[in-house]
Amino acid sequence: MNEYKIEQAIKSFKYLAAGTPIRNVLFAKPKDYLVDICRLALKALQEQQGREQQPSGWIPVSERLPTKDEYIKNDGRFIVTDGNRIEQGNFDIYADGYNEPYWPYQSCEPIAWQSLPEQYEPQKGKLPTKQKPLTLDELKERDGKQVWVEYDGNKEEGEPPEKEWCYVQTSPVWIDIIPVITANDYQYNPEWYGKTWLAYDREPVENKR
Repeated sequence: MNEYKIEQAIKSFKYLAAGTPIRNVLFAKPKDYLVDICRLALKALQEQQGREQQPSGWIPVSERLPTKDEYIKNDGRFIVTDGNRIEQGNFDIYADGYNEPYWPYQSCEPIAWQSLPEQYEPQKGKLPTKQKPLTLDELKERDGKQVWVEYDGNKEEGEPPEKEWCYVQTSPVWIDIIPVITANDYQYNPEWYGKTWLAYDREPVENKR
């Protein structure tokens, strides 16, 4: 179905929802028009149901640990949670000869884990557009989600910008931007947002050129 048919279907359902008689809505329409728009509506409802039923992505540690292939994919890096905190953890599939595979190098004791998000790739044939940073209000709306942060507060010392995935945790009075890379055990200060650091929904494409 093309965009025009979708727009026409939406317009027809709006008329029906407003109480317009169906014969008026279908006047001068093709023979199979009603069937087409019902199929469109059914498809949209099924897709919405599928999105609502999708699992969170968390895999309980008690259920299983990462496989060798999952370990190799991101150099042993995963998103982990202890039920309260969410951060990046390193899984040691090979251990040290004395321990079973386990989760070293993070501040929480993981009870569940999931893989890192896939890197965004622009569609072929389309020129990537420069991504705009999130506003502070948009950043607050990302509570519980990951954002890509670029910090440039040390450029006067000649240091390159720091770029990393972070988790957003907010409350009515504060906002924490917590790096998922355990080597950086600090939080970004919202008061300096737009001055020394910015956040994006994904890593800007221009970074990879």
